[in-house]
Amino acid sequence: MKFIIGVKEGDHGFLFEWVNLSGILEYEYIDEFGTLHHYRLYNDVPLNDSNFDLKVNFLKYYEKNAKGKTQRFSWVTDVHPTEKIVRGDRAR
Repeated sequence: MKFIIGVKEGDHGFLFEWVNLSGILEYEYIDEFGTLHHYRLYNDVPLNDSNFDLKVNFLKYYEKNAKGKTQRFSWVTDVHPTEKIVRGDRAR
């Protein structure tokens, strides 16, 4: 069974520290409503220091609307991270 799980920095310090020091794939775009969508994708990241060999894919996302309000989200998954993951998780 595939998974997409929301994670928070306060609960997963090791994971966030790892990705902040790692190479990234990132992209962003502005939609027709003026909202900036920013994605950072990380593959094969260790979930925690106790199970270093357990690897996950990690996605950090934020959006900033035309009024300047920013929302931040992050997920771990066993599927290749794409924009569709953001849409799927945000839709639930």
